[in-house]
Amino acid sequence: TTRFGWEWLKQLCGAGRKRNTSARKTLVLNELPINTGQTTDDRRFLNAMLQHHPVLGRLDDQERTEVLCRMRKQPVAAEEVVVTEGTPATKYYLVHAGVFQVYMNGQSVKLLRPGQTFGEKDVMFGIPRFETVTCMQAGSVWEVDKELFNRCREVLQVRGEARVLELLATINLFQRLTPSERQMLAS
Repeated sequence: TTRFGWEWLKQLCGAGRKRNTSARKTLVLNELPINTGQTTDDRRFLNAMLQHHPVLGRLDDQERTEVLCRMRKQPVAAEEVVVTEGTPATKYYLVHAGVFQVYMNGQSVKLLRPGQTFGEKDVMFGIPRFETVTCMQAGSVWEVDKELFNRCREVLQVRGEARVLELLATINLFQRLTPSERQMLAS
């Protein structure tokens, strides 16, 4: 196989490699309040949701538990507006119960049901809300605070950079680079 063949691609993607835990940054949330009002069913629901989330699903089991312990469940009445287009994004939401209508530029674009999320792109990119979400059938949502979400992203980014640095160190072409040049590539 050439150096840009299948084996190289598997190496780039980390297939079959053990992660270096010495470069591992851990998620520290000690000063964020813990929600002690969650039931076993709540935790089961949240854990299942977080395992499949594109960002939070990359946390290990212990870290995911730390995150879900800091999420808050909010009841939402029918016809209540949860987020309004153009306002600052401070939380994103996981639908636990009920039905929610999403509007963009005043137009209905989709319905959200239990297990679906909204608002994470706004929080992730620090942009104002680009949608209005209204509860159509009374229910509840789980809130993920912006600070909590961004801490998770930072930890995962550092871990990703560490894996890229490990890989760059194994490829002859990149071994000629200085450590700071490899760090620049990894980030």
